[in-house]
Amino acid sequence: LVIAGRNCTLIPPKYKRAVQWGHPDLSLWITSDAESWAGDTETRLLAIHEGLHDGQISTCCCTEDGKYIITGGTDARIAVWETPAKGREGESLRLVASLHGHSSSVTCLATDLDYQIIVSGAADGQVILWDLRRMMLQRRLPRHPGPISCLAINQNSGDVVTCASGWLFVWHLNTDLCAARRLSDTHADDISAVTVASGPDVQTFPAIITGHRDGKIQFWKLKLPGLDDAKEEAGDVDRVNSDSDPNFSCLRHEAPIRDSLCFHREETAAYCPTASVAQSGAKRGRGGEETGEEEKEKKKRNRRDRPYMLLESAEKRKLHTAAITALHCPSHDLIRLFSGDIDGTVHTWQLKSDEHWVQDSSVTACPRCKRSFGVLERRHHCRYCGGIFCNSCSIRKTPVPQFGHVEPVRVCNDCFTALQAKSSSMR
Repeated sequence: LVIAGRNCTLIPPKYKRAVQWGHPDLSLWITSDAESWAGDTETRLLAIHEGLHDGQISTCCCTEDGKYIITGGTDARIAVWETPAKGREGESLRLVASLHGHSSSVTCLATDLDYQIIVSGAADGQVILWDLRRMMLQRRLPRHPGPISCLAINQNSGDVVTCASGWLFVWHLNTDLCAARRLSDTHADDISAVTVASGPDVQTFPAIITGHRDGKIQFWKLKLPGLDDAKEEAGDVDRVNSDSDPNFSCLRHEAPIRDSLCFHREETAAYCPTASVAQSGAKRGRGGEETGEEEKEKKKRNRRDRPYMLLESAEKRKLHTAAITALHCPSHDLIRLFSGDIDGTVHTWQLKSDEHWVQDSSVTACPRCKRSFGVLERRHHCRYCGGIFCNSCSIRKTPVPQFGHVEPVRVCNDCFTALQAKSSSMR
C-alpha cells in the first residue's frame, strides 16, 4: 500500500516517484517519493518544472503506464506532458498536447488507457471527454448543477461517474445518462471522493463507492427498474423525489435534456434532474393534455435522453471522523477497500467471502435457465459473483483467490468461463 498526501500523486507503475503541485511559485515537483519535505530534501527532489500553466496547477493525474503526466490549472487549460525516461528525471517535461475546452478552473482529472480517454471536470460544471490517442476533444457531457467535486472511470465498461453539488451521475462512454441520484443536501455531507470497484459484469455486490465530507462511506449498485418502478414512473412523479422515500430519491423518468448530448454551447442551462421534472410538469399543466403529435414524438426519443437505471443504496459505513479524501478498490482484489480522510487516517475495509451472496429468499428460479427451485432442485451460490443458480448452471469448480478460495470451489458457468479466460490471458 502506497499513500500520497494532498496535492500529490504517485507515478505508476512502480510508484517510486511522485508529482507534487500547488506550490507558491506555481511550480511542479518530481520527487523520489511522496515525502519530499521529510528528511533530506536535496536527495529526494529530482526536478522542478516552472511555467507549465499561466496560473496555479489545480489538479494532476498520471496514466497507468506512467508515460504521461496530465495537469489541469486555474487557466482552464489541460496539458499532457511526457515523463522523462529512467535516469533522466532532471530533464524538462516535453509538452505533448495542450487541450482547450473549459471556461473555468479544472477541478479533477481521470484517465484510462484501455479506452484511451481523459475525463476532466471544471468549476462551472462542465465535464469533457478527450481522446488520449489523438489528443483532441471527443465529447461533452451536459452541464452539471454545480462544480465537479470528483469523478471516476469504470475500467471494465468505460462508464464515467461524476459528482457535483450532492448529485451522483453515471454516464456511458457515448454520453448516455445511465442513472442519477441526489445523495446530499448540505455542504457538510457533500461527496468528496468516488471510486468504481473493478470486477466482472456478473457481479452483484456494489460497484460505486462514494466518500463524504462527514466521514461516511456509501456503497451503490445499479439495477434496471422493475414493474413497480415503471408504475411509479408512469404515475406519481412527485413520489420519486419525495424526502419520505429513503431508498430511491433518484429520478426514474426525466424530460429530455437536449436533442444532442454530445456538444452544447456555453449558454446551455445547468442540468438538474429535479428541475427537469418540475419544468416538465409545469409545461403539461399550462398546456393541458399532450397532443397526439407530442406523444408520438415522445415515443421516438432515444433512450439516452433520460436515465434508464436506478442507483440503489446497498450499505452505509462510518468509521472516519473527518472528510473522506481518497478511496481505492484494487482491481486485482475484490474484497478490499482503502479509504483515507483529511486528517491522514487510512482504513482498510474487507469483504467477507459470503457477504456479497444473494439472499436465498430473493430468488425463486435460476436466472440462467429459469428452472424453479424446490425440493428436488436446490439453490447453489456461485463463490465468485454471489448469485444463486441450479445445479446444472453451477456445476463447474475453480479456485477463486480473490475471495480466499485457493482450492476449487463451485462457481456458475458464466463466471467459470470468465475466470478461465482471465487466467489464460495472464499466462
